[in-house]
Amino acid sequence: MGFPLAPWHMWGGDRILTVNPSTRLPGDPVQLARINYARPETWSFFLGARILGGDTPTTGATILTLGFDIMVGTGRSLFQSQAPAALGGFVTAFSSFTWSVPIGSVPGTQPSNAKYVTQITGPQLDDTAAAPGVREPIQWLAAQDIQCSVRVLDYLVGAASTPGVRVQASAYFAPRSHVRPEWFGKSPEFRGEENKGS
Repeated sequence: MGFPLAPWHMWGGDRILTVNPSTRLPGDPVQLARINYARPETWSFFLGARILGGDTPTTGATILTLGFDIMVGTGRSLFQSQAPAALGGFVTAFSSFTWSVPIGSVPGTQPSNAKYVTQITGPQLDDTAAAPGVREPIQWLAAQDIQCSVRVLDYLVGAASTPGVRVQASAYFAPRSHVRPEWFGKSPEFRGEENKGS
């Protein structure tokens, strides 16, 4: 008899994307994490990506940009990091990484190939300011529900016979405190799953 996976199996994941000139830009979002917790919590995050390989550009650099988007919510409320489609969506991202593969280099062999963050800088808050203001750091997310996806934002190709790259994207989330309901019950057994939510 099988048992359902513990809920944190949805709190992060890895996906491999194949990017080539036929990829529609901006690319379709690919889900990396889906959290449906039983109560609001403060969450830490890790976002990372690396090029796994691809065709060597023979003229011009190959430039790839991936964007990570999030939707956070509590109760019946929801906030998306990307602009709605009616406002020209897919313009912004919660976080993004950009690679530049020089002419003649094999994609994925650059020293800065692995890119990752556990904190990002938030967006500009005042469009009317004469000088750029302070952009606040974001290290945690306060939410009950979180969805995280990744998409290709830009892909500029240096000529190759069949230009394309493969890239792995990862996103992981964990609550800063994880007080389990059963710790305070009559049974001290660690059941390995939440009583509610996923």
